Amino acid sequence: MDSLALLKHQIASARRELAGVMADVTQEMADWTPPGVANSIMTMAVHTLVAQDRTIQLRINSGPMLLDDWAPRLNVPPGFRLLEDPPEAMKVDLGVLREYWQAIDDATDGFLATLTGATELDRTVEGTRGPTILGHLLSGILVTHVYSHVGEISTLKGIQGARGYAAG
Repeated sequence: MDSLALLKHQIASARRELAGVMADVTQEMADWTPPGVANSIMTMAVHTLVAQDRTIQLRINSGPMLLDDWAPRLNVPPGFRLLEDPPEAMKVDLGVLREYWQAIDDATDGFLATLTGATELDRTVEGTRGPTILGHLLSGILVTHVYSHVGEISTLKGIQGARGYAAG
């Protein structure tokens, strides 16, 4: 398996884990604000999806983010970024979030389909902290970043008395 095939497999696996952990999240669970300085499930889900949107649309494709059009429907600021101090739970309709999520996945799949060989992963692109290698950026945002927030969402579900990770 070459590195491009491996990366696509890892992205698909991370998506399945995110979908699994979010499958039974209700609006009430998503909106619940945890004690301390933790973010809500909704805030973490929005952050995870916006990071993917920003990476593919803005950083790699040099175009507008899908969020630019979705922000009013999602009820989030157009340039949403996660702050150091967690905001109150974001008031985002879970159904609208799922529609945005599908649009993000579709756009990402469209981009991934343009990659025809592993050597394309070696090109330099603008990353979150300056120039980086495309393969590193995609792996960091679409795999590692997703898995880290899947763990947070799972924990927030468990604190609320729900099963964290999806069974099976």
